Amino acid sequence: MKKLISFLGKGEYNTVTYFYQEQEVTTNLFVEAAVKIFKPDMLILLLTESSLETGQRSEGQDNSPELEHVEKLKKELRDIVDIEYGKIPEGKSKKEIWEIFEICSRYVERDDKLLIDITHGFRSLPLIVFVSMVYLQRFKHAEIEAILYGAYEAKNDGRAPIFDLRELLDLFEWMVGVEFLKKSGDADLVAQALRRTQDRVWKEQSNSEQKPKKLQNLGSRLKDLSDKFKSVNPLEVMKQAKEVLKQIEEVHDEVKNWAKPFGAILDDLKEEIQQIAYDNDISYLTEENLKKQLAVIEYYKAKGRFHEAILCLREWIVDYVALGCSKDKWLEREYRSMIEGRINERVKETLSKERGIANECQSVSLTEEQRQISQYLDKIKENKKDLTSIWNNIKGIRNSIAHCGKPRKTQKDLQKYAEEKIGELKELLEQ
Repeated sequence: MKKLISFLGKGEYNTVTYFYQEQEVTTNLFVEAAVKIFKPDMLILLLTESSLETGQRSEGQDNSPELEHVEKLKKELRDIVDIEYGKIPEGKSKKEIWEIFEICSRYVERDDKLLIDITHGFRSLPLIVFVSMVYLQRFKHAEIEAILYGAYEAKNDGRAPIFDLRELLDLFEWMVGVEFLKKSGDADLVAQALRRTQDRVWKEQSNSEQKPKKLQNLGSRLKDLSDKFKSVNPLEVMKQAKEVLKQIEEVHDEVKNWAKPFGAILDDLKEEIQQIAYDNDISYLTEENLKKQLAVIEYYKAKGRFHEAILCLREWIVDYVALGCSKDKWLEREYRSMIEGRINERVKETLSKERGIANECQSVSLTEEQRQISQYLDKIKENKKDLTSIWNNIKGIRNSIAHCGKPRKTQKDLQKYAEEKIGELKELLEQ
């Protein structure tokens, strides 16, 4: 249901012609214009206790302005919209603020569409109700379609514009979305805000030539990036981040015209994505590719996603060995398994020597590729970097993750391991 939530204060209001786009209504009460222009199914008219008390005390005498306002609205709107009257406190204490929130929540049902009129609100009431509606929007999946303000003070020749301040909520949602992206690497909220903005403009504007066409594309690219990030696919993350940067560059003009609040955070978003974007073909294994993969792994770590970082570190070691042996085969499952097998054998050899146990596998004949991998592992060790030891440590933590924390590893443990191993592998790559 489409609901308009409005206020009626104690003041005496002058008559003016309120206009929005091509529609206009002449009245002294903005809520009347809002109902006739935006056509809600229900009007929720909120009055403070003092307003109601003033109106009651005036009965049988000269009517108070408050009572006259109520009677006029009943007369003008009775055949247009259903009206419900809500009595609310003035919000002078925390207790009263919570009472207002509880009262407002009674009028909002799941999936309602809301119009919020803040024109005649008393003191801080519009702000309190606005914050309540934002919360209910998320909790009850209601949708705030518009935040209306009849700008009487901006009148010219007896006509006053109606401002839709919905963009302020957009800015709030975008800021929350970017903060969520920065903290978790999840761009879904930003993507949703972009899509909503383009959809709303297309509904409101009649000239298709002037409507935004790329905001939604950026939203889709961001959604794809989030999906790749969640699926722990660093190569696709690198590739998709490049596409997002391209879309950011292309969307500047539309942001300027249609989503100015988003422009305030666009640079932050760009800086966030640049860390993980890779300009080259991800299918070619190069040292630059490995550096960027480590950047993605650090990105996972920075977002507190230590599980994903450790999973990626294990695969990075396989990539590193492939680069030194047969980089053309680095994405072949059979070849990667061969590298894993040789590293695991080296781990067994090391453990056997430490325990004084003969390694039964030493006499097994090796293929040329296996021998090449073993020789490369020896070369790495000669440079005083025991890759097999790093591998074994990562493998142990990875197995703990795969077995759901049995044996138990805390977030602090995982963070420590991730930081240490990223540092060690960076040193390895720089040699």
